[in-house]
Amino acid sequence: MNNLPIGVGVSDLNLTTGWGINGVPVTATAAELNKLRTVTATAAEISSLSDEVASVNTSGVNNTGSNAVQFVFKNAAGATISGVRGMMMFVSTSVGVLTTAVTSVATLTNGVVATLVTGQVAFVNPSAAGLLGVTLTMTTGNYYLSFVLPNGKVITSTVLAT
Repeated sequence: MNNLPIGVGVSDLNLTTGWGINGVPVTATAAELNKLRTVTATAAEISSLSDEVASVNTSGVNNTGSNAVQFVFKNAAGATISGVRGMMMFVSTSVGVLTTAVTSVATLTNGVVATLVTGQVAFVNPSAAGLLGVTLTMTTGNYYLSFVLPNGKVITSTVLAT
């Protein structure tokens, strides 16, 4: 009889390369594993995290006075998220600093933009495919669009230049 945890066999122990469970290497530290002791999430709740926005990819055409920009919302695995929920969007001159230099933000192709404060703050709802296309009219300079996600996290686009 061995005193190994349930699901861990002698073949899973290798003092040279580490240990695993059912042949899958375990790379977490003891501290990381200990954090999981108090987690009460169900399998369905953990699986739902794959639909959480983790990043936004930015592509567009930079023109003097106007930018046509497409945002693609991604999960932690880098896959495009379908059915993204609505979120707040604000325009800034550096990460997190509001600006008044943008005179308008409008829907270009995908999703919906509802302006709350002209050129600064809008409520946006990406398309079912996780895409948001906007047109920004602005003075010359560098700008960012930041998105306040439903979970409160803020993600920021790459720099948009005119």
